[in-house]
Parts: sequence; structure tokens; C-alpha cells
Amino acid sequence: MWVAYPAPRFSKIALAGLLLWLLTPTAQADETRLSISGYDPVAYFTDGRPVPGSSEFEYVWHDARWRFSNATHRDLFAKDPEQYAPQYDGYCAMGVADAVVFGPHKDTVDPEAWAIVDGKLYLTHTRHTMDRWRPNMAENIKQADANWLAVAYQPQPTVVGPPCAAHTRLQ
Repeated sequence: MWVAYPAPRFSKIALAGLLLWLLTPTAQADETRLSISGYDPVAYFTDGRPVPGSSEFEYVWHDARWRFSNATHRDLFAKDPEQYAPQYDGYCAMGVADAVVFGPHKDTVDPEAWAIVDGKLYLTHTRHTMDRWRPNMAENIKQADANWLAVAYQPQPTVVGPPCAAHTRLQ
């Protein structure tokens, strides 16, 4: 016995909207990644605190846009990016070290969750993550350094909304 079902009916507007959504490239995919949410990496060393950068002072390095609060910081970075750039291209140090929960991975960072260890800048996903990272810093850095060769080639993390909005109570 054969049962005939009516063909699904799509409105022309819904179909056009679906095609437009599928065929339109995302702006984010075409844009160079903004590192550390636009914060100035040099300021951690010179000012001893996180300082938002400006789109007026940008420098592209390691497939990322780095922002600075002034031209002097941009020029210092351009002369020696390795000295000022956060480790792991600005991704979460704990995520790169992680082998227990999700495995080593790239994760977004909170520019306010930072530490300078042996002259190197490390950032983590949240301040709560930094509190978990600090007690075993040496081991976490050793593990992250070993993992970075593989993690560096992973895709960027997907940001679906404001970074870590749900984690503000943990900080």
C-alpha cells in the first residue's frame, strides 16, 4: 500500500532567505583574527596591567591583528613580537596544557586573566581558570609547550556570543 504525502511547501521568501544565508560568506571568516580581544600585549610589560588597544595602532603578525594603545607600543612589538606576544598565539594557556577534560585545545582568553612568568606573557580563559593554572604553573607551562606543536594547527575556537558571559560570577 502506497501513501502519498504532500510535498513540503516553502514560501519564496523563506527559500530566498535560506539560499542567501547559505551562499553569503561570513565576515569573520574573511577577516584576520583579532588577538586577545584587542588588548595591547606590550602594556602588560610596560604598564603592568591590561590596557585596551586602538584600531588606529594595529600590527598583523602570526595571522592575527594585534592592537596597541599607542604607536610606541606598536613599534616595540613590531621590532620583537616574540618578546611581547602572549604564549600560544594568545590562546588560553590552560586550554593548550589541558589533557584531562577536553584534551589540548585552543580557547578564547580574558585579557584580565594574565601572568608574566620568566618574562613571558600567559593568558587564560577566565580569572577562575588562571586561579587553577597558577598552583602548577611550571608543569602547566611544560605541558602546554609540548602540546603547542599540535594545537597550533587546530582551527580557531568558535565564539557564539559575548566571551564568557556565563562565567562572570566565577571571577
